[in-house]
Amino acid sequence: MSRPSLQDLIRRRRQGAFVGREQEIELFARNLDGAPSDPTHRFLFHVYGVGGVGKSTLVREWERLAVGRGALTAYVDDSVHSVPEVMAVVAEQFARQGRPLKALEKRLEAHRRRVHEALAASGADAGGGDGAEEGGSAVSSAVVRAGLVGVGMV
Repeated sequence: MSRPSLQDLIRRRRQGAFVGREQEIELFARNLDGAPSDPTHRFLFHVYGVGGVGKSTLVREWERLAVGRGALTAYVDDSVHSVPEVMAVVAEQFARQGRPLKALEKRLEAHRRRVHEALAASGADAGGGDGAEEGGSAVSSAVVRAGLVGVGMV
């Protein structure tokens, strides 16, 4: 029998030590087990509050419950800054779970190409340099133009 890794041991201890939020966890678990056609079924759970109170821990616990029930999950936090980036992260996580979003991935690649082309056409220097301030506004306007073009695609 193989020994659990240190990461597995830490994860188990965290899960075992998770206290509080029992009502939220129970509501989420009941929702997962219920039928989407049930009028009380929730399609969106919104978590908010001050930092350090366990929001991320709660969301990770919900994710663990969902995965345990065979649900497809994706986790995106505030380190992702744009809609195309969010879509790319979700597509990557779905692919790792055996459910690739090939059509979305193709459109995201086309969007990236168009953004690159728009930046190249505007002469924007994405790397900064002496004209960093001017380059920054050129980059911004090129990204906005490419984004407007991409909205119709993505």
